[in-house]
Amino acid sequence: MEKFSIVLFCIALLAICVIRISITNTILYSVWIRKFTDEKKLILRASLFSGIAILVTYLIFSIIFAVNLFPSIYVENIFEKLVNSFFGGLITNVSIGSYILFAVIELVTALIIIFCFHRFIVYKNLKMPKNQKRIFLLISSILNAPYFIIVPILDISFISDILNNIV
Repeated sequence: MEKFSIVLFCIALLAICVIRISITNTILYSVWIRKFTDEKKLILRASLFSGIAILVTYLIFSIIFAVNLFPSIYVENIFEKLVNSFFGGLITNVSIGSYILFAVIELVTALIIIFCFHRFIVYKNLKMPKNQKRIFLLISSILNAPYFIIVPILDISFISDILNNIV
């Protein structure tokens, strides 16, 4: 049951992040992009690709942490060992805010992926002066970054209890 709670908690964090991204992209559209185009689909595309970038970053770092945890889990059944290391990787990734260096690395990775998605997919055909477009892409990437990574979630008691039960 704890593992199901971990998955629900991670999904809730990502859902809150997607809602925040949608609001941010709506504000960016109304303030900056509306001057250059009337295409309202850009809000949805920017939100979708920002969410995908955050999900990709989250999964990559969860898998990295799961690989690091795999040798330390002592269970004879290999399938159970894989599952426990994956959920341990999820918890480690969620609680990464306690270790600011890893959180900054994950945040910068997400920023780079969001910037690339916005530049090469979402705003590829946007008619905007080159300097202004570069500044806009940088600002939109910074505003769409997953800042929930920096929060030290291990200070929440039930998350700490779940982690202790799994490990």
